[in-house]
Amino acid sequence: MAKTRARESVATAAPRASGRLRFRPNPMLLVLSLGCLVVLVVIGGIGQSISYTQVKYQLDDLKADLHNQLQMNQHLQLQVAKMQSLDRIESVAKGTLGMMEPTEVQTIVLGPQPPSSQQAGVRLAQETTVVKPNGYLAAAVKVLGRIMPALGQAEAGKIEGQ
Repeated sequence: MAKTRARESVATAAPRASGRLRFRPNPMLLVLSLGCLVVLVVIGGIGQSISYTQVKYQLDDLKADLHNQLQMNQHLQLQVAKMQSLDRIESVAKGTLGMMEPTEVQTIVLGPQPPSSQQAGVRLAQETTVVKPNGYLAAAVKVLGRIMPALGQAEAGKIEGQ
């Protein structure tokens, strides 16, 4: 008898006209299942809310870090601009390194490379000329020196002995 009551509490079977048994769940079991489903949905919603809050805090931290990094980048770019300033470079060259502005600009134009080393000294001495900057000629040499740096030009300080 105990077995039949247990079966009746879970489900009751009623005969149909066709001869098959129809399954009827116990209403208490349906309420319990529905209650468990509701609890699981609520727990899932709370879990998602907690996850969302954690991700939002992480996002806020990352935005603050990005803002700090952008400020640091701007500060470093400002320092680079100050260091590359021509006025600063000139003051360091004159003050720290003891350099001074040239009084005369002299350009030496070298001829083509001679084939032998003995003739090189003689030929180089014959072909080397000192050109003083004279308006158009100096400007033309300067422009050509920038356009084609492989011309073999050199700029030096004052050549002594000539």
